[in-house]
Amino acid sequence: MRTAQKGDSVRVHVFGRRQDGTPVESTLQGPPAEITLGEGLILPALEEALVGMAPGERKTVRLPPAKAFGPYRRELVCEVPRAKLSEQAEPQPGMLVQVVDPAPGCPAQGVVVELRGDQAVLIDGNHHLAGETLVYDLQCVEFVD
Repeated sequence: MRTAQKGDSVRVHVFGRRQDGTPVESTLQGPPAEITLGEGLILPALEEALVGMAPGERKTVRLPPAKAFGPYRRELVCEVPRAKLSEQAEPQPGMLVQVVDPAPGCPAQGVVVELRGDQAVLIDGNHHLAGETLVYDLQCVEFVD
């Protein structure tokens, strides 16, 4: 039976969740995702898990932060003057913002986590899943020829 190898295009169903079961992504309500193994468009650990799978096969993989979106890095949380935000809208907690000419060590984009008066905001440049262990259920559906 043929199994998936690097360079193969496959259709897969993916259900990713945090350790507490909170979903983070899923293809289960729609068509399977089409992935070419080795292109680097998904997490490398998920590509590795798909290699060797045959159509119809299912697998569950647990990804620690180092194999998912990395550790949470406190140094990516920075106070930024509002004048350095490229957005015209009033910043609000949860808003993704771009920073013009960020200070050394500060991210060029991040999510506003706190308003600091009318002069500055606190932003977090970490990926929203940084520091999380994730669990993925994979199902190889078919090869794309």
